[in-house]
Amino acid sequence: MDMKKSILIYGPEGNHGIGIIMREYKKFSRHKITLFSYRGKKEDIEKLKKMQGDILFTVHTEQIKELRDKFVCYYFLAGVYKNRPKGYYTNLNVPLIVHSLYGYNSFEKITGAKCILLKAGVNTQRFKLREGRVERRKPIFAMAYNPMMSHRKGTGVISKLNSIGCNAINLTSIDYEKMPLAYQSIDCLIINSPDDGRDVCHMPGLEAGSCGIPVITTPVGIASEIIKDDLGYIVNNEEQIIEICKKHKDNSELIEIGKKYAKVVRSEYCWEKRVEDWDNFFDNARE
Repeated sequence: MDMKKSILIYGPEGNHGIGIIMREYKKFSRHKITLFSYRGKKEDIEKLKKMQGDILFTVHTEQIKELRDKFVCYYFLAGVYKNRPKGYYTNLNVPLIVHSLYGYNSFEKITGAKCILLKAGVNTQRFKLREGRVERRKPIFAMAYNPMMSHRKGTGVISKLNSIGCNAINLTSIDYEKMPLAYQSIDCLIINSPDDGRDVCHMPGLEAGSCGIPVITTPVGIASEIIKDDLGYIVNNEEQIIEICKKHKDNSELIEIGKKYAKVVRSEYCWEKRVEDWDNFFDNARE
């Protein structure tokens, strides 16, 4: 191995979405990427110090500071959490990677830290396009999981939809490995994140779109920068979500919207297309 420094990327502990993005990126990247499971022990840091490779990924810990001389470091930001102390992100003293234009436009203002935009992709081989027409009396609307939002609030929207005769469910308890099948079994995904600049709600909008499932979303995350014209719905409140769901008493129009949305997601946001931007960025970072 040459004398170039390895890159160490770390993200918030317990953030499942960041780990998913890195696992999928690894499948397509030309770089050697190691995903390291940090268990909170001192010996884990010692193991990291000895590791080599192009890119290493782990979770954040205060002990990461010991590695800054050895690695080129980046923090992978999923969202800005309100319980972080003032100056938390600037005190990391490393650039923040964000993976949606929404995050890029908002996180730097909120955190005061430098942000770098690397748009996330979706594995279209894993999240396959639903084939054939699904005939139902009523379409199935599903609420996307969002750690930034109270589950009670999400459940409230579902209850309201079901009370007016819509068929609505929650995707919060489904294992990630089963998500492709989950998207295949619904007719529309709802993303109801608060538009306060803190959240990107990145993957559900791409994953559902890759499967041909249309999205109703608040103006956050990657889905909101894709959806325009007749590719889906951008809403500002729960009342608008409910009105749109009431409008679709059968799934015929939703199927057509989903097909158009899928065409854009699968061509412009697939990892085969996104990976080059990521690989080139990290090539330059190691110079």
